[in-house]
Amino acid sequence: MLVTTFLPLVGVVMVTAGVRAVPWRRLPPRVALWTLTSVAVVGSVTVLIAAAVLAGGFLLATPVGRWLVDACSLFAAHHQVPVAVGLAASTVLGVVAWRIGTTLAGEWSTRVECDGPLTVLDDAEPIAFARSGRRGGVVVSTGMLEVLEPAERRVLFAHERAHVRARHDVHLLLHRVATATLPWLGALGEEVRLATERAADAAALAEVNGDRRLVATAIARAALASDRHGTAAPALAFNGGAVGYRVQSMLHPAGRAALPASVTGMLGLVGALAATVFVHHVATLLEHICLS
Repeated sequence: MLVTTFLPLVGVVMVTAGVRAVPWRRLPPRVALWTLTSVAVVGSVTVLIAAAVLAGGFLLATPVGRWLVDACSLFAAHHQVPVAVGLAASTVLGVVAWRIGTTLAGEWSTRVECDGPLTVLDDAEPIAFARSGRRGGVVVSTGMLEVLEPAERRVLFAHERAHVRARHDVHLLLHRVATATLPWLGALGEEVRLATERAADAAALAEVNGDRRLVATAIARAALASDRHGTAAPALAFNGGAVGYRVQSMLHPAGRAALPASVTGMLGLVGALAATVFVHHVATLLEHICLS
C-alpha cells in the first residue's frame, strides 16, 4: 500500500513543480488556461486522496476508529499504516482543510453582487471588472467610462462579458484552492490570470471585427488611467494581468505554437497516476464501509 501511495505523490510533485518550465504564453490562451487548471486540480486531488487513504487507514485502525465504524475496517484489504506516516498524513489533511477553508472564506467575503448584466458605479476611479456567477455581470465606474472613447468602451464591455460567459472566475478559484494543497503552484498564479485576460482579449477582438490597434489602445488607456489613480486591478479586471505583454501581443501577434508534448505528457502522467492507483483505493473504501 505504501509504495503504491507514495509513488504517485512523487510523480505529482515532479509534474506540478515542472509546469513552470512550459512556455505558457506561446500557447493559445484557452489551451493554456484549461491545461493549467487541469494540472492544478488533478494534482491537488491526487495528493488529497493519497493523504486520505493513509490517514484513514491509520485512524480507523485505532480503538477509537474501530468504535466509530462499529469494528468494521474500511481498509481491511491493506497493510497497516505506520504510526509516523499516519500522523503525518492526518496533519497534512488538517492543514490543507484549514487552508482551503480560509481560501473559500476569503473568496466569499470579497464577492460583489451585481444588480444585473451591467452595474455602473458613481466613482471617479477608473474601475472595470467582471463578476461571474448566478448573479454576475460587468461592473464599471463612471471614471473608467470617461477615460475611454465610445469604440474603446465596446472593447471593454466585450472583454468583461467574455469573462462572465467563460466563467473565468472558476478557473481562478480552482487554482487558488489547488495552491492551498500544493503551495508551489502559487508561482503560476500570474500565468493563470494572464491566460484569462488573453482569452477575453481574443473575444473582444472578434467583437470589433479584428481591429487589433483598437483593442490594444483600449487596454493601454485603461491601464494608464488606473496607474495615475493608483487603482489596484481586482480579479478579472480589464486592466489586469501583464498589460504590457497583452498590448504587445495584440499589436504583434506571434504564430500559434503547437501544443508542446511536455504539456500533454504532464496531463497524461498525472491523470494516469490518479486513475490507475487511487480508483482501486476508493473502490476498496466503498466495498468495506459499514452502512449499519
